[in-house]
Amino acid sequence: MKKIFLVIASVCSIVNSYSQDTIQFVSKQILVVKISEIGLSDVKYNRFDNLTGPQYIVSKKEISFIKFANGQIDRFQETVVEAPPVVYNNVPEAPAGPTKIQAYGNRLSYNNRNLNDTKLLMLIQNYPSEEGKSKLKKEYVLMKNYKSTQYIVGFSGLGLGLACPIIGGVIAADTPSNGLLFIKNNNVQTVMISAVAGIIVGVTCSVISSVFKAKRYKKRREIATIYNEFK
Repeated sequence: MKKIFLVIASVCSIVNSYSQDTIQFVSKQILVVKISEIGLSDVKYNRFDNLTGPQYIVSKKEISFIKFANGQIDRFQETVVEAPPVVYNNVPEAPAGPTKIQAYGNRLSYNNRNLNDTKLLMLIQNYPSEEGKSKLKKEYVLMKNYKSTQYIVGFSGLGLGLACPIIGGVIAADTPSNGLLFIKNNNVQTVMISAVAGIIVGVTCSVISSVFKAKRYKKRREIATIYNEFK
C-alpha cells in the first residue's frame, strides 16, 4: 500500500512539474511556458517545449496577464503607448520635439515651413508650459495690436490723401468767380493747398504705418526668441 501511495505521489509530482502556464503579452502573442519566478519588475520562465533549456526573463510591462496551470490569472498593467503628436494645419504641437522657430529677417519658419500669424498662434496655444504660454499670448496680442494700427493708419492716410484734393476741387467749383481774377486765383490756391495737404497727410500716415509695421515684425522675432528660450 505504501508503495502504491509513493507511485501516485511521484506521478502527481511529475504531472504538476510539467503543468502548463500561459503568458499573454501586450503584443497579443500567447506563449505556453513554465513560470519559475515572478519578481518585482520581471518574470522568469522556461519554454514548455524545452523545460530544461535556457531560462527567459521578460519585463512585466510587456505582459498583459499570466494564466497558471491551476486556472489562476495574474493581470499586469499594460504598457501605455504614447500617441503621435497632434497636427494642426501642418504645425505640430509644441511637445513633439526640440524644433525651434527660425527667424530670417521678418520671416519666421518652423520645420522648414513658413510660419504665418495663424500658425504661430497654434504653436502658442499648444505650448507645454503654462508660464511660457501666458507670456507668449501677451506678446502675441501686442503684435496683433501693432498690425491693426499699421493697417488702420495706412488705409486712413491713403483715403485722406486722396480725399483732400477732391474736397478742394469741389470747394473751388462751388465758388463762382463771376469773372473776377482774384476769386479765380483763390480757387486755384484752394485746389493746390488741398493737394499739398493730401500729400502731407498721406506721407505722414504712411510713415506712421511703417513705424508700426516695424514694431510688429520686431515683436514677431521677440515671440520666436521667447518660444525658443522656454523650450
